[in-house]
Amino acid sequence: MWGRPKSTVMIVANQASTPSLRPGFLDEARLQMVDLDADCLQVAREARPGLIIEDVDADDTQRCLDLCQQLKTDPQTRGIPLVAVAFQGSEQQAREARADVVLRKPIVQSEYFDTICRYVRMPRRRENRHQINLRFQFEHDGRRGQAFSRDLSPYGAYLKTDFGVDVGEGGTTIRLHFRLPGDSREIHCLGDLRRAVPYRPGDAATAGFAVEFVKMDPRDLARMRAFLERGDRPV
Repeated sequence: MWGRPKSTVMIVANQASTPSLRPGFLDEARLQMVDLDADCLQVAREARPGLIIEDVDADDTQRCLDLCQQLKTDPQTRGIPLVAVAFQGSEQQAREARADVVLRKPIVQSEYFDTICRYVRMPRRRENRHQINLRFQFEHDGRRGQAFSRDLSPYGAYLKTDFGVDVGEGGTTIRLHFRLPGDSREIHCLGDLRRAVPYRPGDAATAGFAVEFVKMDPRDLARMRAFLERGDRPV
């Protein structure tokens, strides 16, 4: 499996789901995007990918489950690991359709990475999260709030706050801005909420949410990388 330079991962999804399913940590040369309307079974027979990721579309659930079943029973493709990305309520159906792994929407990138890493070799190391306390300001659903990071990486952070947020079925996007220590320029970006822990009396320390950075200026990303790679950064 490791010898295949291309099409190591085949992603089956409708066009609307493609951006959220495309792994940002995997080289483009190793991806094969296949639309749900294509002859996916035949494509998998010919490409022989190392892993298939299938989006279980809420608007076309049965067809997606049928395809999952076909891929896991066909003699030419049944040995290929299949990960189903399912909405809440369809996970059990995906398991019954013989998916090897079922992930719930919205995708948590760290979980997505770990799952793919079981089956294909990563072209670069995973970005470590650094424990660092930075103040973030954000806007969500017409409201403004602030939070402090528990950890930070170039791709996301866990933000501590009792500000209640709702991670919807399709994910929720918020506006973020924050400043790195020693840097007068603020970083502005969008963030996709991946997991939220509500405030509970007596357990306030865990309240907050995990956010994945999106639409960040490449120059800001480079500044953050340089900051995190410094050995003398404040914690």
